[in-house]
Amino acid sequence: MEEKTVLFKILINLDRLFNILTGGDLGVCFSTRAYINSVKSGGYWEDVRAVIDYCFWDNHCKESYLWEYYVKARWLKDNKID
Repeated sequence: MEEKTVLFKILINLDRLFNILTGGDLGVCFSTRAYINSVKSGGYWEDVRAVIDYCFWDNHCKESYLWEYYVKARWLKDNKID
């Protein structure tokens, strides 16, 4: 995987900070949270997800979820953690 730029890393961490400040878990982007919650419970999270996807690109929240899943899975594999 290509090395991410410093700007990318800053943006991801600002996104995660926003997620924490709005009641989310540490280490998860707000877009990922919106995707997970829209799939699990629907409700207003479906609207939040739709707004995020509209502002960025279609399926942004799902792609964010998949990106975080694969990054974390790779880290666990690279560090030999079961």
